[in-house]
Amino acid sequence: MKKATKTGRPKKQKSEKRSYRVNVKLNTGEYYMLKGKARSAGMNLSEFVREAICHSEIKERLTPGLNASIRSL
Repeated sequence: MKKATKTGRPKKQKSEKRSYRVNVKLNTGEYYMLKGKARSAGMNLSEFVREAICHSEIKERLTPGLNASIRSL
């Protein structure tokens, strides 16, 4: 009797699986802007959004105290 060989793609680890979904509502302009940026980057929408999440830099909002200091200058 022959031994069965495994074929196909290897199983992914839990950390590699994409099991979460995020829904975002966009207006027409935002959607086409996102689609155009993804197309110019040579990616599909999902890849583009993942890259944006991983490599973007978020700036903190100014605190009310800092806003008051800036206004007083």
